[in-house]
Amino acid sequence: MSLNLSASHEVPEETARVARAACRKNSPALLIRDELDGLYEDDEFRALYAPCGQGGINPWQLAVVSAFLQR
Repeated sequence: MSLNLSASHEVPEETARVARAACRKNSPALLIRDELDGLYEDDEFRALYAPCGQGGINPWQLAVVSAFLQR
């Protein structure tokens, strides 16, 4: 499994606007995403992934999912 380096973790502005409109204030999902934003950078985990092969899930995505599972 290889690492698909993300160009950016940025959420498009329209997506953020819709999420804020659709979710209640202080939604745990939005709060967790905001808190974990920038906590991990993909390049920090490069050595843990093979240089080629099918792309795996990026570490920052795994961190967000793990935080959701702990709630």
